[in-house]
Amino acid sequence: MFRGLSRKLIIIMCVFSVALSLSTAVIGYNTYMNAVLDRYREFAAAALMLADAYVDADDMVNCLKTNQKSDTYNYVSQPGFNAIKERTGITFLYLFKPDGNEMIYYINAFTQAEVNALQEREFIVSLNNRDPLPAEIYERINSLSNNDIWYIPTVSEYGYMMGAYRAVRSSSGDIIGVLAAEINMDTIISTVERYVITVIIGAAVIMFIFTSLTIIYLRRKITAPIQNLSFNTENFVNHSPDEELKPIISSIKTKDEIETLSHSIEKMTSDMITYIDNLTAVTAERERIGAELTVATQIQASMLPRVFPKLNELEIFASMQPAKEVGGDFYDFFFVDKNTLAIVMADVSGKGVPAALFMVIAKTLIKTNAQRGLSPKEVFMISNDMLCENNDAEMFVTAFMGYLNIKSGKFTFVNAGHNPPVLKHNGKFNWLETKVGFVLAGMEGMVFTEGEITFEPGDEIFLYTDGVTEAHDIDDNLFSDPRLLEEANKCEYNTLEEFTTHIKSEIDTFAGEAPQADDITMLMLKYKGE
Repeated sequence: MFRGLSRKLIIIMCVFSVALSLSTAVIGYNTYMNAVLDRYREFAAAALMLADAYVDADDMVNCLKTNQKSDTYNYVSQPGFNAIKERTGITFLYLFKPDGNEMIYYINAFTQAEVNALQEREFIVSLNNRDPLPAEIYERINSLSNNDIWYIPTVSEYGYMMGAYRAVRSSSGDIIGVLAAEINMDTIISTVERYVITVIIGAAVIMFIFTSLTIIYLRRKITAPIQNLSFNTENFVNHSPDEELKPIISSIKTKDEIETLSHSIEKMTSDMITYIDNLTAVTAERERIGAELTVATQIQASMLPRVFPKLNELEIFASMQPAKEVGGDFYDFFFVDKNTLAIVMADVSGKGVPAALFMVIAKTLIKTNAQRGLSPKEVFMISNDMLCENNDAEMFVTAFMGYLNIKSGKFTFVNAGHNPPVLKHNGKFNWLETKVGFVLAGMEGMVFTEGEITFEPGDEIFLYTDGVTEAHDIDDNLFSDPRLLEEANKCEYNTLEEFTTHIKSEIDTFAGEAPQADDITMLMLKYKGE
């Protein structure tokens, strides 16, 4: 029933109650006892000063020497002492002479009841009437002035005594004795102890009631609501996926921050359930889309030539790595006639599914028009106008296309806003000079200009998209055209695939942890001649 926070609160409150009760008892006892002791010290001192008025020091010395009562003793000192004791109720009032470690009595006060009980009514001062001298008195007696009063509490056969003492001096200034007034404190201390015990019991009862009520209140208003919240949230966190999720229906009505917290948690769990439901739906949808994109990736890959023939006249190799599941880059190569090979490298604006769809259209149009026997510039002009039709998305394509006569090595090409190819001639790579026309699908009625060179056996041409030169590292530094040309010239390779693999590896090393931002597509052709 009581666990966790409840147990801690109960322990804290109990410890607090016990500590408060004990501290109240100790402070109360010390305060009350000190006040009582101070009061009875003053009372003993007053009795002492009153008795001093009845003492004739010189007469007391003479009485002790002669062992005879004087008139002063009989009619002044003894009656005075007796009267003080009778009226004040003081326990002991006497005058004694210190003698080494003993004391010899001069005079002792008696009440009438005590006098009536005496068997012999003789002068009490006797050289044989001795008692041990308290060490406290013995140590201080020679350092006192006439007006010094000191207080010594003692415990003896008579009980706990509060004593006041004062030195008595003769006319010559010599100390002839010590005047003592003692009060029995047993009854007083018992009264104080009963009072303190009563206070402790009362305080304990009050603290018990207060603690009980506080624990009940804290449990009802704090610990029970918090345990309720903890239980419900723990159930929510450990909820089985097979069970129906329900928000916390809180019954907490504390009218404070805990109730506000309860409503907040209930709202949070309700929102979380909605979020989980939405996330489940979105996840399912993403899985469906992911499956469809996987199929789309396979379809797009199947549209690109993946068998690279090695003819007597030429070799060719190409690769494409999209930035997303599908991309907008594409390459193509096909024979226009038995002696003319067309190669195409293109990059659709944007990425993802829209670019992939536009890529399919552009690739189909370019290949279809080329196989109709049109020249490269005619293929781009007709394809451009057809792509401009219903291009509401305002997408465009940069493209490079070349016709290679495998017999003569004549290479006729056209560039629609694309990156210039890299040509290897006499063992060295350099840029192929091209006249760059406007992009495809950008504007109807565009006219493109062809260029022409003649390949010699051993020449190679490398086509690529801007995903190569514009690859960037984590500091947004670009791979760049000069770096591409530098890497191409220092690369040692035996096959075209080794060359493209080297370029891709250098791009990956340069980019490091930076994600691929654009499709990377490459095509390389080597002319061998007849």
